[in-house]
Amino acid sequence: MLRESLYVLRAYSFKNKINLRVGFCSADDKNDGGPVFFDLDTFSPAGSSYFPISGLDGLESYFKGLDSYLENFQEAKKYAAPLTMILCDSCENAKNISAALADFSSFSSGVCIVAQETDFQNLPKAISQNLKPWHLVRKSRKSDVKSESAGKFKSGKNSKKVFLVALLCTLFGAFCVSGIIFAVNLIGNKRTEIFDNRQFVKVSTGNGDRLIMRASDSEDGYEIIRLYEDEVAVLLDWGEVWTEIEYHGLHGFVHTGPLDSPWLIPAEKEEYEISNPQAMCSYGKVLFASGDHEGGIEYTEMAAKWNLLEAKWNLFRYRQLVGSENNSFENEFFELEDIIEFTGDFYEDRLEKYYGLKAEEATLAGEKSVADNFKAIAYNLANGKKSTLRLVAKELSERCNDIERKAKYYARAIDFGLEGDENLMLEFARKLDPGYSSAESVAWLNRAMNAGSGEAAFILGKKNYVPGKNNSAALGYFKKAADKKYGGAASPYTCGAINFEQKNYKEAFDYFLAAEKTKDGSQEYYESLFMIGFFYDPLYPILGGVTKDYDTALKYYDITRGKVAEADAAYNELKNSYSYSYYGW
Repeated sequence: MLRESLYVLRAYSFKNKINLRVGFCSADDKNDGGPVFFDLDTFSPAGSSYFPISGLDGLESYFKGLDSYLENFQEAKKYAAPLTMILCDSCENAKNISAALADFSSFSSGVCIVAQETDFQNLPKAISQNLKPWHLVRKSRKSDVKSESAGKFKSGKNSKKVFLVALLCTLFGAFCVSGIIFAVNLIGNKRTEIFDNRQFVKVSTGNGDRLIMRASDSEDGYEIIRLYEDEVAVLLDWGEVWTEIEYHGLHGFVHTGPLDSPWLIPAEKEEYEISNPQAMCSYGKVLFASGDHEGGIEYTEMAAKWNLLEAKWNLFRYRQLVGSENNSFENEFFELEDIIEFTGDFYEDRLEKYYGLKAEEATLAGEKSVADNFKAIAYNLANGKKSTLRLVAKELSERCNDIERKAKYYARAIDFGLEGDENLMLEFARKLDPGYSSAESVAWLNRAMNAGSGEAAFILGKKNYVPGKNNSAALGYFKKAADKKYGGAASPYTCGAINFEQKNYKEAFDYFLAAEKTKDGSQEYYESLFMIGFFYDPLYPILGGVTKDYDTALKYYDITRGKVAEADAAYNELKNSYSYSYYGW
């Protein structure tokens, strides 16, 4: 059984690219020599007729020495404990071994896996389940404790009944920290506690706030995860400002809260599970980011079953990133459609209602700050839901080839707050109806205009312009086009022409001047110059407060000759009718 256990551990180490070091001890042997730890990848159990075994007394000496050694490394003290496997013939023997070593902190704060020889078939699964959260979240952590020999190795007779296997894991030359205990009895494939001296605490802010778990006891510490109200963690070290905790393999620090009303309260170990869908989603995100894609997807799937929208979207993205034979483009499309077309309540909807009611209760109780906090949580839930649906709708639109469906989902994305692309929306309007006569096409023109498209505004202006009628609506569109400087002189000229028709002469003159500044050489440019000349022409009444000027009017008329039909006649009329000196202008 011991040999087969090593094969399981070796397979696990290869798969997860970690380096395991292993030593052996027999509980039936009183040999006082401590275990020597070998690199598992170089140790060959298949080629050994016996395992080099030290005694239980020697193991006690080892843990005593490790405790003493770690006193010099206070920061790393809690994280250098080895993993221990007890392979036994009875639970009673396992308890006796645990009791013999329980006084040593480097043993009691470590990970322990207990298995009976007759249930070996369950051991591989137990090892994988317990080691995964132990090492993955600590890949990048480096301890001040350096790997050293644990003493000289002495061999002893291999016991047939009880073995204790102690392992030190090294990652990148530093101890892999543990900080959690796993006591697993695999009889009947059921989990039974052998020993567990951990203390548990529960998040209890009283106002729905999440506690930020950081990598160090500082506001500048890297944010690992946010713990929701009622989430349970393992207490490692209580502090007046920062408390050190372990959360399902994640190690970090959270604010303790006020001394008279701390944000962490005692909890039972039975509560130490992730049952909150939001917590499942957050934990899955951390696992996936750390490289544990399988674990990340597993927890996210659990959250998605609660109709947590964020989890459904994250699950789609994770599957895209890791790839899957079953994750075809068509399946992905249907998956997104199921999300966007869902007519029931998402988990976020239920939470939003819940916190809305909590806010009302707090308001009635006169607790304004608490009520405001609940309102903020409800608002953030609603806003987060819109943000996610916006991403889903946009993704669907990008995946559609059919222009009508493409436009449909893009419109949904805009409804959820997307700042649409003006050129794409103008394209929808044009492709859905080149004549811009359908209501849908006009709607896209308005969306494009509101997004800043001067061209869309100009098209809408032309659609609404009727000669001889009150064109105030058309003028509004042309003004927007002119503000965006769309079409060169065309937009300001048209604004000037409509204002002139409406006898708003000052505004008309200003728009004609704006058209002149474009210098684009278009017909509208020359029409604007002609109208400027008309405003200066002393043969006509003063309009818009523009001072008459013979030379200026003649200059503008002259520029537009051959460009504007009326220009020649106006030029000749002004030049030949009266002399400049006669009027004294």
